[in-house]
Amino acid sequence: MMGSLEVVGLGAGGHAKLVIDAIDSAGVYEVIGLLDPDESLWETRVAGKLVLGGDELLGKIRLDGVDRAFLGVGSTGDTTRRRMVFEKACSEGFEIATVRHTASYVSATSTLGEGTVILANATVGPESRVGRNVAINAGAVVEHDTVVEDHAQIATGALLCGGVHIGPGAHIGAGASVKQGVRIGDGATVGAGAAVIRDVEAGSVVVGVPARRIR
Repeated sequence: MMGSLEVVGLGAGGHAKLVIDAIDSAGVYEVIGLLDPDESLWETRVAGKLVLGGDELLGKIRLDGVDRAFLGVGSTGDTTRRRMVFEKACSEGFEIATVRHTASYVSATSTLGEGTVILANATVGPESRVGRNVAINAGAVVEHDTVVEDHAQIATGALLCGGVHIGPGAHIGAGASVKQGVRIGDGATVGAGAAVIRDVEAGSVVVGVPARRIR
């Protein structure tokens, strides 16, 4: 694409396919390839993009003049790998692309941190603050005055009502809902379909309707 900025993808799984779709919808970046530690994916194509090899190629790609990357690593509860990949790319001198699907809505009065991804049909409401390396998946709703801290993941169709606070590295499962004003602690996991009506402690896991702690 003429005039597009070159970017390399970190991760070549299902989440990477969604981010590539968002990138292609906007036309700002040209994906030169993907990196993934899974050797079985090397030299294959994912969403039409070639998997070049593993993360050890980051330094070479940076020397070749590509200085932007996007995070294609998702989570199903533990966001640690996503954070580690982000931090490694930053340490190698990469700027992490912030990606918005053209079918998403982000209020002009909200803010997005570096490396955050907003997928198709997701909404970020007024006066909300989304940190660095956050994934807001397809159809998720982040309502007004909500804070989502660094490295958190909001899965498909989740609903965060007004004034919610999501701690760093927390994972909100698909279709879960969080009542207005509730705080989700650092690294906590909210299971798919849960209805959270009270604060959740850091590092804990809650499931069910209403949500209850199981770990």
